[in-house]
Amino acid sequence: MPVGHLGQRFPGLTVRAQGGKGPYQIKGQNLLGWPSSLDYKVDPVAGTAEWHGTVTRTGEFPVRMTVEDSAGAHAELMLTFSFKP
Repeated sequence: MPVGHLGQRFPGLTVRAQGGKGPYQIKGQNLLGWPSSLDYKVDPVAGTAEWHGTVTRTGEFPVRMTVEDSAGAHAELMLTFSFKP
């Protein structure tokens, strides 16, 4: 997991679904506040979510990513974004 630094562009992170049958629905849910000014772009056909943006807050921010394929199968991934001064 890349570490972000205040005022700098986040190095980027791509989450990719494995297995299942596309297209996919991918959603992120913040658990303790959204990680800075980051956002993610979903490609439902490729089954990816690409995180990008500029770091505007310091701290650690857990995010639950959920994936559902076209057959209704579910999976979860926990991410913790870490941002330093």
